[in-house]
Amino acid sequence: MKKYEILIIYNNIKEIDELKSKVEKIITHDKGVITESEDYGLRDFAYPIHKKDKGFYKLYIVECKYENIAELRRVQKINKDIVRLFIINIENEPNYVKNTKLSSIKVPEDLFARKRRPRFIKKYNNNPKPQINENKEENKEIKNVK
Repeated sequence: MKKYEILIIYNNIKEIDELKSKVEKIITHDKGVITESEDYGLRDFAYPIHKKDKGFYKLYIVECKYENIAELRRVQKINKDIVRLFIINIENEPNYVKNTKLSSIKVPEDLFARKRRPRFIKKYNNNPKPQINENKEENKEIKNVK
């Protein structure tokens, strides 16, 4: 069994208890364990998703088989009340930091520091552009000379 962090965004707040119990049944099937769970509550989206502006966020940290995760993804595609499903395999993430408030891990300050590339300095050509006179007769003379 592997450890996963699952963030689910629910759409329908009226039936949220039924959806939570359905998801928890899928996760705990075949000896799966929910080690931590946390409600983040109703939050605004950064952009509209399926013509909705808000969703109910729920975070799970679980230990289960991949078959349970595959079933959860299948249910998410069918059920329109689950807006988004984010799944992270914790064991494969080298810089994993728990997202729950229950964790007591201190995050190193340089973990999310922005690494900047050196700026590309554009080198300009120092040769001046030839000036073209607005007088058409002079321009014709210049062309004829060449």
